[in-house]
Order: sequence, then C-alpha cells, then structure tokens
Amino acid sequence: FSLVLTAEGHLYSFGFNVFGQLGLGHTNDVNVPQRVHGFDDVVTSVSAGTHHSAAITTGGRLWCWGWGYQGRLGHGDNTDRTRPTAVASPAQMTVKLVAAGYMCTLLVDADDAIWMTGRLCWGGPSSTTFTRVQIPGTPSRPPLRFAAVCMGSCHALAVTTDGGMFTWGEGDHGALGHGTTEHNDVPTEVHALKNTHVIKAAAAYSTSLVLT
Repeated sequence: FSLVLTAEGHLYSFGFNVFGQLGLGHTNDVNVPQRVHGFDDVVTSVSAGTHHSAAITTGGRLWCWGWGYQGRLGHGDNTDRTRPTAVASPAQMTVKLVAAGYMCTLLVDADDAIWMTGRLCWGGPSSTTFTRVQIPGTPSRPPLRFAAVCMGSCHALAVTTDGGMFTWGEGDHGALGHGTTEHNDVPTEVHALKNTHVIKAAAAYSTSLVLT
C-alpha cells in the first residue's frame, strides 16, 4: 500500500488494505488515491509499515492505525484501527520523527530520544505502548541524541546528531553491520562506521544503506 502527503498537509492512501492501514474506515483494497480524514490538524510527516501507518500532525501529535497485533500502534492494546487514531503518548510528548516497520513503530521526541511500541523482531521484548529505548552507556561521548530513525522489516537504524550509527533487531544476512548475522535486542554502535560521519540511513527487508 502507499501513502501520499501533499504540500497542503493532506494525506492520501491506496492499495492493499486488509487491516485498514489505508485509514479510510474499511478494509477493502483501493486502486485510486483517496483522501484520509480524521486528523485535527495539518499532517506534516507519514510513514508506512508493512500493515500499519503512522503520521505526525502540526505540534508533534502522533497518529497510528492499521494492524494492531503485537501493540505496534501504541494504543495499549492489539486492536486494529481503520481510521487515524491519536496516540496517548507519555507526558504528551512532542514527536519529531516516526518510522513504521513490520511489528513495531519507532519515534524520535523533542529531546532527540527514541521510543518504541510493538515488537521489533520475533522473540524480542514487546510493549503495547511507547517506551523509551535504552542505549548502552557510551562514556567517551556526550549523552546521545538522535537525528533520524528508519526501519527494515525487523531491524532498525538510528543516526545520532553527531553522525554516529546504531542498529538493532534481526541480523539476518548481516543487516545490522556488526560483522555477524546474530540478532541483537540492544541498540549497538556500528564500529565499522565509528570514524565516519553518517548523515542518512535507509533500511529494507534485510538490507541497510548509509550515506556519509
């Protein structure tokens, strides 16, 4: 399925819709873009996961809908939503960035911290509400702040404001860049890029790309 955001802040969707991920109030497939309604403000950013969707509106409010299994929508349950539904985030946090994957959703808040809901990979930790992602201690660096996050199917990439690169999740085919194919539930710096300033990252099924 596809999501399209216009310059006016209007969201359109079309394609596969078995779990209501198009946000149109039903689960029928759609072959022509249709406008998604239900937001209380202008949409500024969107992300399409495998079977769910996420959007940010002006002021940093987060909305999630589609397949609710494994708590990936962050609403405190496993219920599917066929319409955009505002997430009751901790302390009414302001959301800057959002990335939807297969079973989970990641966000970056106004303090440049990462939060996650759902389950990143099979056998890993899970939650039905957004919880802050804990990063292992890095005593040689200032407190970590994140400028970007992205997701493959079951792995995640995060870029720090000082150009560092962290990955975690399923390591199949070497997707995490740590020199192994092992899975890792803890965000870990990619040492092969430690002396490189990363500015962007992108992830697909079991593949990761980094731009310096």
